[in-house]
Amino acid sequence: MIAEILCVGTELLMGQVLNTNAQFLSRRLSALGITQQHQTVVGDNAQRLEDAYRLALSRADIVITSGGLGPTNPQQAINCFIIGVFNLSFRQR
Repeated sequence: MIAEILCVGTELLMGQVLNTNAQFLSRRLSALGITQQHQTVVGDNAQRLEDAYRLALSRADIVITSGGLGPTNPQQAINCFIIGVFNLSFRQR
């Protein structure tokens, strides 16, 4: 089984915050005997997050996501996942 960790946050890309979540998750996956071939960090951008989900799901059996789209509605990250995985769109209300 292959896993990929997808961490979201511009602060991670800018080096403002140490990505301790990826370190923690990597250790746990290894302890469980789950292979990890990629870790991805993507900034707080909906389109790039959708693209990152598609790529991760094309090469891993499990995708673990950590982080979010900054100080926004958490639903936005969920929508990006659904769009990236199922190629669905949402109507604005």
